Amino acid sequence: MQSGGSFRVFDVLLGDLYNDFMLQAAAILMGVFTLLCVADGWRNARFQRRCRSRAVAQFTSDPTESRESRMSRLVECEPQNAAAWYLLGAIALRKGRVRDAARAFGFAFHRDCDLESAALLTFACLKAREDGAQMVELIRLTWEEMKRPALLARAADRELAACLASTTRDPPTKSPIDTLIWNATGAEDQRRIELQTAGESTTH
Repeated sequence: MQSGGSFRVFDVLLGDLYNDFMLQAAAILMGVFTLLCVADGWRNARFQRRCRSRAVAQFTSDPTESRESRMSRLVECEPQNAAAWYLLGAIALRKGRVRDAARAFGFAFHRDCDLESAALLTFACLKAREDGAQMVELIRLTWEEMKRPALLARAADRELAACLASTTRDPPTKSPIDTLIWNATGAEDQRRIELQTAGESTTH
């Protein structure tokens, strides 16, 4: 009887040791997984910073070649370059090609989730008609639905906003959402913003 009791005690102790070992192993594995995720995120952020530099440099370089050709060639060579996809999306949106813009902005956000404005523009373009009518209103509506994110809070958004701003006129308002719309859309939408701004100023 005593021998059987000793075996039961031994089994209990062994079971406790096994449980403790499994808990510690799980904690270690979770820690390693977290570190790997952080390291991967850091590597991607550093990679995307280099990609942004190349994309901005090519976007603002020699005007004898179209910006669309340059960005298209860049995403062929560097399909993970989020900035190139973003700028390609802005080119398409400026030309009224809403479906192409949605695709490019979607690729940009998938490759760099710091580009919050890319997510906003993707959703807005997906809601739009093929001709891009009412794009100004749709971008504003999407911004409201997303709880008014701070569009220039992150370096990635600020760098690309500055890049696009260098290729167009200054906006009539300094509102971040209107500045985004102004920089990313074409002349027709810019005229709409000017008319709306002028209308608002006459009512005050």
